[in-house]
Amino acid sequence: MIELEHADDCTTQQAFYKIRESIAKIQFLGKNTITPNSDLEGLIPRKRRQHTILKIRKESGLSLKILEPKGWISVTLFFGLLASIVALFFNSRYGLLGLGAIIFGFQLASRFGKEFSVKTVGDAATMAARENYIKSRRNLKTVNRQEIVNKIEEVFIHDLDLDPSVLTREALLF
Repeated sequence: MIELEHADDCTTQQAFYKIRESIAKIQFLGKNTITPNSDLEGLIPRKRRQHTILKIRKESGLSLKILEPKGWISVTLFFGLLASIVALFFNSRYGLLGLGAIIFGFQLASRFGKEFSVKTVGDAATMAARENYIKSRRNLKTVNRQEIVNKIEEVFIHDLDLDPSVLTREALLF
């Protein structure tokens, strides 16, 4: 049971307002110029994107993980991972060395990625409300009990790539 007071308001909307306020303050924009459909690419230039996102995280209090490496880097590292796993069967030393290098490569790529994993400010707010539910709320001591089930379903659908039709109250988790 959640021990927080019920408030009948929208968490995603509150997350949007926090993100919009932070972007407007950091980028010196009028907050009314930022809408849920505003493109993040246009609001946050690539050159200082990592630094700006770090400031937005700090200002909003949300741990937005909206930057990722370029697709070709991820694909290359994935194939390197597969090659390292295969190499384990032939020469364990080279396989382990490859696995270590690939894991290090994934960490570097995720640390220095500058591509957005979401397109709009609204998408970022939806992600923030899903991944940082309580921190996304204006009053951290409240919760909207009607939307909790929907947020849990969003996590299963997004993170586990499940079909929404299989998510019922009777569904078994394995």
